[in-house]
Amino acid sequence: MEAVDHARGTVTLRLSRGRERVFRPEKLHTRPTESLVQLYEAKTLQLHERDRIRWTANVCDQALFNADKARVVSIDAKRVTIETSHGTKVALLRDDPMLQHLNLAYALNAHMAQSLTSDRASGSWRRATPSL
Repeated sequence: MEAVDHARGTVTLRLSRGRERVFRPEKLHTRPTESLVQLYEAKTLQLHERDRIRWTANVCDQALFNADKARVVSIDAKRVTIETSHGTKVALLRDDPMLQHLNLAYALNAHMAQSLTSDRASGSWRRATPSL
């Protein structure tokens, strides 16, 4: 994001090749549950078989949900196969946009862990906490 002009109601983005794109977010027509604009920082991850991952976006028709955990089952020249937290295996082509919406999940903060179910967890708190 390059600039925000509150008076004009515009946002200026700088694209990867240096061009600027100015738009008015209020003019975007969206469904109440979706956004046409998604901003995220691109980062490179090296995935390996057996890596634990978590999704950072939803693809409901494939049962891939934001913050849900999964495991990399296999990686070959054409696809990455993932096992979801429900045990379903999903094969994603190497250029599938969903592969841009994941992160490693060896540790989760409290915000990301909300509503997740796990049979193991560890935590720390002060001994003097009266409610424990």
